[in-house]
Amino acid sequence: RLNASVKNVNFEIEFVVPKNIKLAVAEGKVSFYTTNSGTILDDHTGYNRTIKIGGVNENAAQDNNPPTIQLYMNDEAFISGGITNDSPLLLAHLEDENGMNTASGIGHDMVGILDGDENNPFVLNEYYETEPNNFRKGLIKYPFQNLEKGLHTLTVKAWDVYNNLVTSDIQFVVAGNEALELDRVLNYPNPFVDYTEFWFQH
Repeated sequence: RLNASVKNVNFEIEFVVPKNIKLAVAEGKVSFYTTNSGTILDDHTGYNRTIKIGGVNENAAQDNNPPTIQLYMNDEAFISGGITNDSPLLLAHLEDENGMNTASGIGHDMVGILDGDENNPFVLNEYYETEPNNFRKGLIKYPFQNLEKGLHTLTVKAWDVYNNLVTSDIQFVVAGNEALELDRVLNYPNPFVDYTEFWFQH
């Protein structure tokens, strides 16, 4: 999903078409969804039969650089190995100079793999949205539900529109919904005279 601001009923969207789009030139379809200050989407789907999509741009610049990715659970303060509840929210910040591939090409979906289970990946394409007016940066928000207690490892794989792969891992411990507990309590400076700071997980 590409996000653009609308000013005086005008807007402009720019993006790079993924490398693995079908080569045959044919009519394309563009879907538009609008929101006001609320969250309700109005569907404005349309066709433009004068625009054809397909083929290859032989003069396109080369891109061999993979995207960058940063993974968190629930919020950006999370550190790999930290504690979550049993239904955490995956946050994956992605950036690439030519944009991310969300075209669902064979083998090029954005996917998450939980605990090494490669036979059951979950597709993240529809959970990815770009920043407003910037196709180069975006965010995946994926809600997990009812995970088992204990240590989990999550691997996220994503491709840019030139099919350069980025892979990243994050670990988290599902603590369930039991009473509050403190863990890894540290303070610095230690020893101290009149001032110190504490860090802990809860």
